[in-house]
Amino acid sequence: MHDDRVGWGRVYPPRARQSSMKEMLRLHEFYFDQTERVPILALIQGSNLLREISKAIHQERDGCQHPRLDGKFVGLVGHDTNLAGIGSLLRLKWSFDSVALPADTRGLPANDALPAGALVFEVLERGGRHFIRLNYVTQSLSQMHWGRKGAYRLRVGYYDEHGMLHPSFEMPVERFDQLVNRALAGSRFFCECKKG
Repeated sequence: MHDDRVGWGRVYPPRARQSSMKEMLRLHEFYFDQTERVPILALIQGSNLLREISKAIHQERDGCQHPRLDGKFVGLVGHDTNLAGIGSLLRLKWSFDSVALPADTRGLPANDALPAGALVFEVLERGGRHFIRLNYVTQSLSQMHWGRKGAYRLRVGYYDEHGMLHPSFEMPVERFDQLVNRALAGSRFFCECKKG
């Protein structure tokens, strides 16, 4: 949209020197913190998706329709609410403080799930061991505003069971499994897939 149509002409456009878009996104994040990231709500809304992510990483098949076991890429499509729930369940953290980001996007609230953003779980192998690399990929506000190509990759850290932040965006698959098991401990699912 043209600048005079963004927010019905009442929101300074993302590239403006004093954009009110960043202020509005703070309200968005406050709302998500009170709704989508509350642990019980995140568990209700995100546990099935987290289970599917884990199964895709481990290439498990248990009677449900899952990606091909020899596939190199699996895409699970969702919404910003799904990203908030998964981020809350795994206690993830990404920040918009990288100097590689353009000024219009730098300084947005941490963990903001921007439109068309994605959590990317990459499986890597080194020395016979498997690792999970976590990134959050998004466009800048101006790229979204003007429909331009390109994206930025933000490193994703995680909080351990003691509340300590691990800023590393890469972890052994065993550590990832611990995070998933902690998040889903005691979960009961409405449906289970059974062979046959």
